[in-house]
Amino acid sequence: MTFKPQIGILFPFALLASRKWRVATAAVATSVVLIVISAFVFGYQGWSTFIHTLVNRPSLGMRLESVYGFLWSAGMSRPIAWAIHLGVAGVITAVVCWVWARPLPHTLKAAGLCSAAALATPYVHGHDLCILAVAAAFLVRDGLERGFLPGDRLVMLFSWIVLFLGFRDFTSGWIPCLALLVLVVRRARRIIPASNFVASIRSRGSRDGDI
Repeated sequence: MTFKPQIGILFPFALLASRKWRVATAAVATSVVLIVISAFVFGYQGWSTFIHTLVNRPSLGMRLESVYGFLWSAGMSRPIAWAIHLGVAGVITAVVCWVWARPLPHTLKAAGLCSAAALATPYVHGHDLCILAVAAAFLVRDGLERGFLPGDRLVMLFSWIVLFLGFRDFTSGWIPCLALLVLVVRRARRIIPASNFVASIRSRGSRDGDI
């Protein structure tokens, strides 16, 4: 979150949705300290340049493996591509909060956050998608513990093929991100039916109050 903030934009939402107050506070405090130290040692211009580059990218440069990069490379105008990507990012954020607010295994929460983090940001390159290895590892662990659902292995294999081979004519890095996130949601819905979501949150809230 501190050396590539655009990749970690969903982490605060996940921590708040799961009521990890101390973790969120520690993360914010650590980030502030690192930002201040880096500004003191290397100068504050690095951060101002970083923010300016995010807002005013002169060109794609390296190919962006995001929904925004895909739409832009397909010839769509920047405002429309931005609007669509922000809409997708909003849905992804809601999904992450939904997963992290539920009493689900940490394996699914971690896999969902890793896959969604690279999907929500507009500025993600091919080398940033190494985070999907973490998502896949947690999905495999969850599958070994609770059993794989039909098609799980096939989707993970498909994601690996797309990630390493890709498609020549358009950016495809967002496809394995979405595919792995769909696997997480499917496994989560099997553990706790969607109709029990509100009841589970209320029950958890009452237990936290008792504690």
